[in-house]
Amino acid sequence: MEVIKKLKKSPYVRAVNAVYSLPSTLRINIQERTPIAFLYGRGLNMIDDEKFILPVPETNISWNLPVITGIKEKLGLQEAETISPVAKLAVEITRYIQMVDMPLREMVSEISFANDDFIEIGLSGTSAVIKVDYDKYQEQLFIASRYIKDYINFGKLHMLEYLDVRFAGQIIVKETKV
Repeated sequence: MEVIKKLKKSPYVRAVNAVYSLPSTLRINIQERTPIAFLYGRGLNMIDDEKFILPVPETNISWNLPVITGIKEKLGLQEAETISPVAKLAVEITRYIQMVDMPLREMVSEISFANDDFIEIGLSGTSAVIKVDYDKYQEQLFIASRYIKDYINFGKLHMLEYLDVRFAGQIIVKETKV
């Protein structure tokens, strides 16, 4: 069908099928690609949970998604799955963050790979970051999530410079100098 061919051309459509029922009914089912983060590299793109790079739509939609930055390797082509192992890791981290307790999952504004030794998770509304290892990010983000939930004074969040959870048995908290 011509309508299916046209719909499949959109990068935002994951799958489409149509069923024609006599005498005059056409049912179209569309599975859309849902972006989980912005991806900065070669300009601003989006990426979905299947690691598919999407163009940013030219609409006035307001998105509440983290931005993935600092990836030094090639991402691959737009409208295809990324070839970057770091971008794939970023998708896994973003998925994990969506599962952690509140308030952390609502606070993440950036996932930065600019540093080769650790990942920085930027917190919205502040310049504060959480530092986690590339290979132990799940455990460390869980610890950070619990710490933020139980101990952070949100009225003083702007005074937090970083929360470093990379070291076993300790959390390093650095506040900004006033």
